[in-house]
Amino acid sequence: MTRPSTTSRLTEIFPYAAFAAYLNELIRIWEEQHEAKFNQSNAGKKMNIQSSSFSKFSKGRNRPTEEQCLILASFFKRPVEEVLRAAGYPDLAGLRMLIEEDPTPRDVEVKKRVLDILHMAETAQLWQDLSPSNPYKDHANRILASDGDAYQKAVDYTDIVYFWYQSRERDTPRGQRKTDDMIPITS
Repeated sequence: MTRPSTTSRLTEIFPYAAFAAYLNELIRIWEEQHEAKFNQSNAGKKMNIQSSSFSKFSKGRNRPTEEQCLILASFFKRPVEEVLRAAGYPDLAGLRMLIEEDPTPRDVEVKKRVLDILHMAETAQLWQDLSPSNPYKDHANRILASDGDAYQKAVDYTDIVYFWYQSRERDTPRGQRKTDDMIPITS
């Protein structure tokens, strides 16, 4: 009988070691930027994540949920897609691949539109550069970080990107935007 390798035993004990390394790097960067020691308990309270859960994340014993990835991304000021990818969840590219490989019969036109918009969101610098606090980007990030059916998630995400793209006032400060009740109806 052969004995399991050290690597396989470590993988069993720390199945999320890659995410732990990523999270510990984020903590190191945070400490440099704030010139302070990172306190998991205080940070966990600010993020509404139990300190024991946060400890398991940083040791590779567990990974955050998709919703916790959204919270971590916001706290550490990192792109949601990056944190999701590090935790082993599909980011935009992964979601697009899931839709491309989906064997379920779908409306061909809808599936093509979803794939086209996902690709645009992945590659368009204007969308990538949006602040996470932008209402469209925030809503899209929440959809990406939600659990559930990948196809429905992709449809919902692409709807947000489409509406952002169609919005003529997307770059206008909120207080200066014209709403429907401010625009005179002409016939």
